[in-house]
Amino acid sequence: MGQPSFFLPESLRKKTGFCGPEILALVDNPSVTPLSPSFLHWTVLAGPKQVPNAVISLSLGSLRCHWHRIMSLINQRFHPPLAVPDRLTLRPFFWRQFWSLDLPSSAFTPWWRLLQSRIGYRSFLNRINPIRYPTPLCGLCGKYEDLYHFVVGCDFKSCFWLDIVDLFSLHTTFPTDLSIWAGLVSMCSFTSVPLKSPVFGRAGRYI
Repeated sequence: MGQPSFFLPESLRKKTGFCGPEILALVDNPSVTPLSPSFLHWTVLAGPKQVPNAVISLSLGSLRCHWHRIMSLINQRFHPPLAVPDRLTLRPFFWRQFWSLDLPSSAFTPWWRLLQSRIGYRSFLNRINPIRYPTPLCGLCGKYEDLYHFVVGCDFKSCFWLDIVDLFSLHTTFPTDLSIWAGLVSMCSFTSVPLKSPVFGRAGRYI
């Protein structure tokens, strides 16, 4: 089969400024001024370290995340009681780190559910099934239980996590309950610095 072709009536051909080969020649000619302006100067803060990146070098997923209508909430998702917003997930960089961890499946499952905000804590269960779960209070300390309280906020669980921090000498990385929470749900320190895989991998074994 030969090259595909189409018929253009003479009346329309006179109204067109260029034919196909002429247009291709213009596109391939570096000396011709492009019809659209250059976007090389457009930059956005992207990546774990939030450094300027040219818009044309970013993937559509990164741009959608950057221009999301609640981007401020995405960047602050580890601050309780915001937790992990529904429908939002970690960036691909962190997911690749997450799935590359040397963890048993019994550790991956609860941690993945935490990242997706799909854990049955008392206030959530009380809201969807008040007959079976008549109280939103923690069964250990009697305080109101949200997702943060369920994971690290309870006094008893806070003591458990502090023992884990002592065991692995992670005091500088996880000095407080909030820093532990930040590491578990964002894989970053409380100051938004990405953690190395061995650091949050150790913590993930005990969720």
